Amino acid sequence: MQTGTLYDFLMPEERTYEDVEKRLGNVAGVFGVTRMHLTMERGRDSERRVKLLKLHEPPFTRPFAAPTRREIETFAGVPLGHDVTGQLAGVPTFDKASMLVAGMTQRGKTTLVNGLITCLLIAYGEFELYLLDGKFCGLTKFEKIAARYESSDDPAVFEDMVDELNSRSDGRYRKITEAIRNRQPAPTFKPVILVVDEAADFFAHDESKEGKEQARRIAEKTRSLVSKSLESGIGTVLMTQRPSTNAIPVMVRDQFLYRLCLYVASSGTAKVALGDTYFDTIAPINPALLDPDIKGQAVLFANGRSTLIRGFNFEDQFIWSVVDEIYGRRQKELQEAAEEAPKTPLHQAINLMRNKGVDFMLTSELAPMLGITEDDATERGKKLSALLGVPAGRGSQGRGYKLADLTAAARSST
Repeated sequence: MQTGTLYDFLMPEERTYEDVEKRLGNVAGVFGVTRMHLTMERGRDSERRVKLLKLHEPPFTRPFAAPTRREIETFAGVPLGHDVTGQLAGVPTFDKASMLVAGMTQRGKTTLVNGLITCLLIAYGEFELYLLDGKFCGLTKFEKIAARYESSDDPAVFEDMVDELNSRSDGRYRKITEAIRNRQPAPTFKPVILVVDEAADFFAHDESKEGKEQARRIAEKTRSLVSKSLESGIGTVLMTQRPSTNAIPVMVRDQFLYRLCLYVASSGTAKVALGDTYFDTIAPINPALLDPDIKGQAVLFANGRSTLIRGFNFEDQFIWSVVDEIYGRRQKELQEAAEEAPKTPLHQAINLMRNKGVDFMLTSELAPMLGITEDDATERGKKLSALLGVPAGRGSQGRGYKLADLTAAARSST
């Protein structure tokens, strides 16, 4: 092979491929290379057959070209990066799973996850994206098509997003339960994915009684959200550059189906990201041995198997073209739905804001335009929220409604 030497052989009788898989570190020593130089797959015709690839160079010494749309669309699942041979590697699904992404600062986490979101947009087409940008600009490219985008390091913002998604998850569970009781087919839901950059900041506290209580509350709510992803179809991706023992609580970390660990300084830190028993799994790869100068390298641990990958680094123009295509399609669908459907108060509010050319309107301004003349501000707000089916948010001038939130609600109802 161009990338390395392939050894295809049969193990002796009473031995299987697992005997090699468990000892890849020892095998690497025989070849005079590191564990990173070896990759292995079992034969399809016999448990004794082993296919062992020894790379000519350290992995990812030479970068691979980013995949095309066609390659992403035809991949069996969601690609996350290239493996050491240049083949696409990833996970089978993301609409019923969650992922923890960890690694030291400046190792390519945000670029890798930007690539993941781009692949999700191409592979799934339609899903709702919730983004919390703890770096303030790491996920901005996707703000235009996010159902909700927040740029903040305030734990209260994270808690509010988790509350919203837990409420949606509970609603989906009720529909599933109702279908089972009535012996009906299970309902299908549009996938929802929450991506949080610098997640560890939202579990930190200032040692005060109130801060500790908030941190405990956020941890429990996040654990609940991640644990229910299998049935609810609401997935979570948490990124952190502080994979220390207490950065993200164990009760949260233990719920993740997929783990992705970039370069870290020690095996102990790797255990925090990949799991306490990771190095007891089959053919583990130690992220502390990755080349720290090659950004985007990561150990993907999914379905009990480890794969060394390097995330995609798409050109900005490619990402923007994908975002613009999705945005244009959604706007067209929303326009068609608005023309075909009865003029609901929600669509009326959207049209009012568009005609005025504003992205936000105060409750006090919008309510009279929709026939609500209540003098009491609290009652006026309650009636408007009930009429639109969307809770008000807070802007710099007071409580009101964002055009993006209203259009997201209209899209969800179609």
